[in-house]
Amino acid sequence: MFFYLGHGALVAHGFNPHLVGSVALGDSPLIALSPWKNTPSPYGPVATLITAVGGMLGKWMHSPIWVNGATYKLIAGSLDFWSLFVASSVARRAATASAARGFAAFALNPLFAWAVAAQAHNDGLIILSSLIFLWAVQRDRDVLATIALTLGMMTKFVLGPLLAVYLLVVGRRSMQRALLLGVLSAVISGALLWPWWAGIHPLLSFSQPAGIPVHTIHSAASIHWVIFRVQQRAHISDHVIWTTYRVCTWLGWGMVLVLFFVVAWRASKATLAHAFEIVLLSIIATTVWLMNWYFLWPLPFAIVEADHRWQRLVLGTTVVATLASGP
Repeated sequence: MFFYLGHGALVAHGFNPHLVGSVALGDSPLIALSPWKNTPSPYGPVATLITAVGGMLGKWMHSPIWVNGATYKLIAGSLDFWSLFVASSVARRAATASAARGFAAFALNPLFAWAVAAQAHNDGLIILSSLIFLWAVQRDRDVLATIALTLGMMTKFVLGPLLAVYLLVVGRRSMQRALLLGVLSAVISGALLWPWWAGIHPLLSFSQPAGIPVHTIHSAASIHWVIFRVQQRAHISDHVIWTTYRVCTWLGWGMVLVLFFVVAWRASKATLAHAFEIVLLSIIATTVWLMNWYFLWPLPFAIVEADHRWQRLVLGTTVVATLASGP
């Protein structure tokens, strides 16, 4: 969480968190607490705006940790409650037994409570955006659906492929409507990015964090971790380790891209949730930077998943991810 608090403090002190890490704060106590003090924000502008609220209040009250942290925790906790409210509405609208099971599993999911409210990960914004999208699709409100996915994408780019699939589905009914929605998404994205724009570098860090020590470029849950451990034992140079990491990253995105085209070609309004689950699970399976809270991304779509096997798969991965987190 202190990584997020550093972003808010940077905004409050006039820095661009998409260009510099919290080390730019000088003698702030946040520097010692931030695990990646040299790393600019790898998140989108929506996440930056959320952290800026606590940062500004913390600066005003001369409390960069307690006031800043309490504000951010309250915002993160509220995302849980809003998500439950919207998820309940989505399940009631679906009015199926599988939707009732999906909502119960969502509302009682320990990973959801731990990662968002307790750990204050900004993935709560992804969850809420996805649920608002489902709510809007159920009511044929394509403008709101597009805005929801765009705001989620401007938090973490992981919702970008989902927005593309949705616009393709809309385009099969009306290409003009899809183009207008695409323009709307581009305008919103541009407006959110503009205050932080300083060339292409912030966009690059959006998908690939910069300035992270080589020993932290892996996750103990990813396929790449196995390769990383072998390289460590073989005393391979940091340069080779980093190159391997980048190669694995591009191979993963290549596999996701192929699957994306297959899913997008077959997707329809009725199968959107299922298509989104496949895309998100493929991203989770191939990423080299895998965190357990990533398994929350497909969770909202499991509420309206008609195939109980896929619903159990998505819910089951969150249970495994919770157990893998340890005590």
